[in-house]
Order: sequence, then structure tokens, then C-alpha cells
Amino acid sequence: MVNTVKRKAILFILDGFRTDYVFRVRRSKIREMAEKGAGPRYAWSIFPSMTHPAHTSIITGLYPQAHGCFSQHYLDVQRGVKRDPTCYNRYRGSPLPELLKKMNGKTVSIEEFTCIGKCDLYINIPSHSVEEIVYYAKTVLRREKPDLLIITFFITDDIGTLYGPESNKIAEAIREVDDAINEVIDYAEEAWKKSSKLYIITSDHGMTYAGNNVRRNIEETIETADFLHEGHYTHVYLRGRRIPNKICLSTLIKGVDVVFEKEELGFLNNYDPYMGDFTISLKEGYNTYGSNVKHRGVHGGFTDDEMQVPLIIYGDYVKEGASLRFAEIVDVAPTLAAFFGFNGSFDGRPLAEAFTVDEERRLEILKETAFLDMAYRKIRTTLRKLSEIKGMLARNEIIRREYYAFKRNLNSSVRKLKNEFDARKQALKKLGFELLREKTS
Repeated sequence: MVNTVKRKAILFILDGFRTDYVFRVRRSKIREMAEKGAGPRYAWSIFPSMTHPAHTSIITGLYPQAHGCFSQHYLDVQRGVKRDPTCYNRYRGSPLPELLKKMNGKTVSIEEFTCIGKCDLYINIPSHSVEEIVYYAKTVLRREKPDLLIITFFITDDIGTLYGPESNKIAEAIREVDDAINEVIDYAEEAWKKSSKLYIITSDHGMTYAGNNVRRNIEETIETADFLHEGHYTHVYLRGRRIPNKICLSTLIKGVDVVFEKEELGFLNNYDPYMGDFTISLKEGYNTYGSNVKHRGVHGGFTDDEMQVPLIIYGDYVKEGASLRFAEIVDVAPTLAAFFGFNGSFDGRPLAEAFTVDEERRLEILKETAFLDMAYRKIRTTLRKLSEIKGMLARNEIIRREYYAFKRNLNSSVRKLKNEFDARKQALKKLGFELLREKTS
């Protein structure tokens, strides 16, 4: 059995933390860790870029399609009720704390709700107070002596949503979180003197400007449907027939960025039968909040600002200044698992290229991840093209027969690319676990 006692780690999840926030403050601990540690320019979150499904993907290393938390909410159309698919004790897959427990490891979670019932100790702070988080972090490091400490800061999401991602208040929130991380790491360094240590910083999603409300426009254009509005995207559950017409017509609504049919979300690893018939994602500067909501920030959509998040790896065995070509939030859990010396059923892969592994193998990984980066971008571009041809049909620029031919060809190309992406990533996952097992054994 692996001895986890000599390896310690802290995972910091900064809710709603955009990639540009890393360098928003000139002198900061987060910036220092980004420069001296390893990581990509950004990692990709999941779509919809919402708190519950994204946090679950970070902790389980699984895509929403696998863990079942595919959205913040969904509609049970037959019963006519709004439901929450993210029941923390019922998602599929084993989260990192459960896997670590099987290896005699101990996990403490502060504010990370996906760990409720899954870790040795969970601490909830309703106020989201950063000061209290630091207090409890230092207390559990001293008293509980965890092998893995998971800390979530919600303040950046709270402030970004209320005042917008460019506000002065978000800069203050970044400084507050940065000071907290610095204090916790300083304390951990002292408490874990005799242990190998790893620190990871990431986020569940980014943030964009909320702007104009188009909720009524969507409902009046589509009409015969049930709508589930989630800030920057809307699930649409159609009533009756003429589904293709309604889907295509929705692309013409002002502020609409991309329209996904239910099956197309499978290319983003998030197909679920409870999804709406189609999902509308909005451009920057538009939202579907309720009429009484005056938020200036929003997330959940398909834009880069929402789906690109920081991923910083810092500590022992990490290759200083290593730049990664491609990473996703589902790679966090397998990277931590490999550091602790065990494997699991993950969709993500351990980011071995962030560590001081054999340089020839590391370069091999970088070459393969360059393909993953290209393929993922092309998948995103093709999904946008699928949305664009819906608009072309709605504007009568193409006839229905041409529409279905274009759609068939685009679906075929993206499916082929997705299959190759998955196969190469699977091979990298196997190699990553092998290299890190050699490194940390």
C-alpha cells in the first residue's frame, strides 16, 4: 500500500477567477507561483461553464457526461418542475478524497461543496469570509494533519458577478485571495517540513460582462417552449413539432453566440437526455437574468473569457517555468492522484509534462498535446459552424437539403476529430501515470 504521509498537497479553487486575474496584481503570490511553477497559458473548463458541474469535474476528473452534473439545473418536463442534477452525494464517479481515503490518506475540505460526505472533514463558511477560511486552514493543518487540503474561495465569483470582471472591487478581491493563499502556503511549508509538497491553483470558470437582458426576446421568438435561463445560456424544451425551425430561428436573436442541439453537446462531453432540445449560449454583453437581477458579471456561456481558467502547478518535483500546451480542469484530479501514487477512472490525464520527468518523454508529451490543442480548437470552431448554418437556413440563404448536407459533413468531421482526440489523450494518460509513478516512488 502506498504511503501517502510523506506527500502533502493543497488544491486552491478560486471560483469565477479569469486567467487575466493572475497578472492583474503586479506583485502577488499567485503571479510568483505562475512564473516559478508550471502550467498552460490557460486550461479549458467545461460547457456550460457553471459552478456546480465545473467543480464536480475538478474534484472527480470526469466530464459532466460521466459524472452526471451536466448543468446547474434542468427541467423535468413530464412533471413540470425545475430540478437540480448536482446533488453532491449522488453524482457518479469517485471524487479524489474517496480515492485518497482508500490509500489511507486524509482529506479536509474548506468550502468545497462537492466533497460533502466524501472527505474526512468538511468545513462550511456561509459568509465566504476569506479571513475565516485562512483561520480554519491553519487550524486543520495543525490539528487534523491532512494529506490533501482542498480550499475554495467564492469571493472572486461573488464580486465579479455583482460588479463585473473589470471593476475595482474585483482587484481588491484578487488581492485578498492572494494574501490568503500566501499565508496558508507559508503555514503549510512550516507544518510539512519533512514532506514532499504540491500546490495547485485553478478555477471552475471565468467571467464576462453581463450587459443587456435578452430573456424576453428569446421567449417571444421561440414561443411554444419551456425555458430554463441560467444567466448566460438557456436550455430550451420545445413543445410540439417543427423543432428544426425553432432551433434555426433562435440563432437570429440579438446577442446569441452559439446554438447547440442536444446531441452536439456530446462533442463537448456533456450530452444528457435531460438537457433541453437545444441550448442557447450568449455573446459577451448579454444575459438572461430575471428582471430584478442587476448583476454586471455573468458566466455559463461558450466564450473564451468564461471557459478559459488558470491552472498553476507549484511545488516539489515541478519543472520551474514549464509551459504546457494543453490542459483541462478534468486534469487536476488525476495529476494530484499521480502525485500521491495512485490511479483512478479519470477522463482527465496527469499533467506529467509539468514535472521534472525524463526530458525526452516530456517533449514527446508536449508534441502530442500540441495536437490536442489544435483538435480542441477545431472542435469548438466546427460547433460554431454548425450554429452558423442554422442561421443561414433561418435567413433562407440555403435550402433545407443543403442545410442537412452541410450538417452531415460537419458532424462527420467533428466526430472523426473527437475520436482521434480521445484516443491520443488516453495514451497520454497512461504515459503520464507511468512517468509520475517513477518520479514520486
